[in-house]
Order: sequence, then C-alpha cells, then structure tokens
Amino acid sequence: MISVLEATQDAKIPPLHLDFNICDFAKKFLPDLGFSDYESQVLALCLASRRPLKAAEAFKLCDIPRSKVYNVANRLIDYGVLIQVTVTEEQIEHLKPEIWDYWPTHRQNAWLNERSVNKVMYSVDLHFLKLLYTQKLEEKQRLIDQFTELMEAVSILNGERRATS
Repeated sequence: MISVLEATQDAKIPPLHLDFNICDFAKKFLPDLGFSDYESQVLALCLASRRPLKAAEAFKLCDIPRSKVYNVANRLIDYGVLIQVTVTEEQIEHLKPEIWDYWPTHRQNAWLNERSVNKVMYSVDLHFLKLLYTQKLEEKQRLIDQFTELMEAVSILNGERRATS
C-alpha cells in the first residue's frame, strides 16, 4: 500500500475540506458521550475533515481559546479517541528535490511547511469512538431496563395495595 506522502512527488498537505453536515451532527451527539463543549468541537472538526487537522486550524474554526487547544487535544489523546500524527523530515527525505542542499534555509523551511513536516496534527480513532458509543448505548439500555423493572414493581405494589383496600 502506498502512503499518502509517497503517492505524489509534490506531496503537499491537501487543503482542509470539511463536511459541515458531519460536523453539525457530531456536535449534537458527542456531548451525550460525556465530552465537554470544547472536546466536542475539536472531535467534530476532526470527524468532518478528510485529513488530519492541525491545532492552528482547530483554533481558527472553533470557539476555543488558543491557549486551550493543545490541552483539549491532549485530553482527547489521553481518552484514546484522538491520535496525534506528525510527519518527520526523515519520512519524506526521498521526496526532497535534488537541489535541496543548494536552496537557502528559508526556501527549505517553506517546502517543509507546505508538507506540514514536524507539525502536530490530529485524527480521530474511529474504532475507539465506535466502542465508546456502543458502551454508552448499552449503559442507557441497562438504565431503561432497570427503570422498566422499577415501574413494573411499583405497578405490582399499587395493584396489591388496591386489592387489600
């Protein structure tokens, strides 16, 4: 299988495309899974993006203070729902032009920045999110079952009370 960076000689990071339907839907159900407002915003953006999301993009697109973006992302990584992705210079060494060594440093840095080299990006672990959602559904079903049993017990007790009155 060819990695994204090997697919083309000019392997710039693609522009950010968001599916706002996915984003809006995710913002509605993520708080039900126990995520805070900020966490839900970051996760919704990551779910709606076709590529890993940079922290700076999350800051620009969310109502999250710049100082909190990394804290929110790290919390989501700790939960296991977000994956941190970093492309190193060594991973794309074979893509560098032959004249690389003759380029001035600012041109080399611009080339690396276009490919988001050494930039921290975030992506959602969809498998983990699905497991979390399934667990929450099972918990809710257990609560419904317990409530149903309680209501049946109350009905039986009320029926017995009426019969003895």
